[in-house]
Amino acid sequence: MNKINSMLVSLTTTLALAGVAFHPVGAAERVTVGGGPIGGTFYAVATGFAKILTEDVNLQASVEVSNGSTHNTQLVNAGETDFGITNASVFYAGMKGEGWAKGRKYEDCRLLFGMQLSYIHFWTLTSTGLEQLDDLNGRIVNLSKKGSGADVTGRKIIELLALKPDKITNVGHNEANQLMQDGLLHAALTAGGIPHPAVAALASTHDVVQFGVTGANADKFLAKNPALSKAAIPANTYRGQSEPVSTIGDWNIMLVHKDMSEELVYRVMVATFDNLDKWIAVHKSARETKPENVLDLRQYPLHPGAMRYYKDKGIL
Repeated sequence: MNKINSMLVSLTTTLALAGVAFHPVGAAERVTVGGGPIGGTFYAVATGFAKILTEDVNLQASVEVSNGSTHNTQLVNAGETDFGITNASVFYAGMKGEGWAKGRKYEDCRLLFGMQLSYIHFWTLTSTGLEQLDDLNGRIVNLSKKGSGADVTGRKIIELLALKPDKITNVGHNEANQLMQDGLLHAALTAGGIPHPAVAALASTHDVVQFGVTGANADKFLAKNPALSKAAIPANTYRGQSEPVSTIGDWNIMLVHKDMSEELVYRVMVATFDNLDKWIAVHKSARETKPENVLDLRQYPLHPGAMRYYKDKGIL
């Protein structure tokens, strides 16, 4: 160990013994953002957010590949990533110690802002003949990575609506596309902003059908899952999709650990909403990211730095 490193270790130890918090994130100007599987909406959206953190908050931001909503909530709560994207319903279950988090409460995460609705939708090659939920019976269905928002919600849909797929898989979106082309998978589910990168990629080269949770199925599901709401994917979101696709949606939100400094979080809030054009250039769904989204998310605990921003803007 050289002399400089030895001095740093000594200083860190001294501060810890004195009860003074040592923050390597601030000192190194490095932060991580929990995204999702490569090829998914969360990974793309996290990349745009990291660009703002790097260019406009003077941080060295990188995106962490993760399994999505549940994993990101766990990572932020444990302090293993600094920021993380999740679904509001997943965060709610984590706070309450219910559902995926049964037996343990995740209480160290704080909300920054609501980004966009996460649209729950299946996609499949037109050649499969699948057009609605009941068509999934006896088929092979992918629910994205284990513990992702799509996986958590997809299993709820299958259980509550008594669907009987032949097999459920948990692979990433890009792999799902390849398996569909190889005839080894019939349909896949995503819960993300639109256009979803993997759905758009397959639709750009193949005839693809999208469908969601509709009608009485939607009513039944929402009665048991009030954190979600009815939604519709606008026509022409994907190539060949000439009509809106009715479904259900869940807010995508940005989390941060409760111990991040108020000043840093405030700077992040200002930079984010002052530079949304950069985020939109990376993923179009960022057009839905507005400060006013927080009004639909008031049941979740805000970080003090975020609260300060919303008060300054007269929103809260």
